[in-house]
Amino acid sequence: MPSFDKESYDVSRIFLTYLAFLGNSTKAGIALNIPSEVIEVFAAKEDWQTKLKTYTALRHDDELSPTDRAISRAVAHVQACQLRDIILRLIDHAYRFANDESLTAWFSPRNPKTHRPEFNSKILVNLTRALQMATRIIARTGSDATAISPEESGEKQHRSLYHAIGRAMESIDRLPGLDSVALTKEMLAKWDRRSGESQDGGKAI
Repeated sequence: MPSFDKESYDVSRIFLTYLAFLGNSTKAGIALNIPSEVIEVFAAKEDWQTKLKTYTALRHDDELSPTDRAISRAVAHVQACQLRDIILRLIDHAYRFANDESLTAWFSPRNPKTHRPEFNSKILVNLTRALQMATRIIARTGSDATAISPEESGEKQHRSLYHAIGRAMESIDRLPGLDSVALTKEMLAKWDRRSGESQDGGKAI
């Protein structure tokens, strides 16, 4: 039986992974190599589902208190960084293909009806839109808040980020030989190395 003692786990890292998968404890557990039951218990005790809905749901910033508004923007920034890093790792993987034919074949998952490979442009479109959304949010959080245009704020922003993450993860899972859990696991390992370098010698940016 797994231990549910918070002292036995890095709860912050677990929550970071939980965010990356939009509350999917099964995928988070696989990425972290811990039982999904552990994540579900922490999520229940800390009410992570409510927090996730509060900070990524369809709402305007002016409906939140100043503290909740700051947390909401921080959560959006973290999720955008996660999404961008995952897609950049996917782009690095795509560069390994030797020619256009092999790359096209990679974007041609097997159709469940015909059982034959079929090029799916929607996968590429979803990944491109997700990268655009993540890049815009990261750039925005590093600039003056007054520079935000109305169409990039409030309701549309939150809905777009949430949907961009979901669609990007779904698209990655359809690509042959890759899945979103593996990419997220690699991303978390990279962040762990940066954290260790920062603590040991201040090398991390």
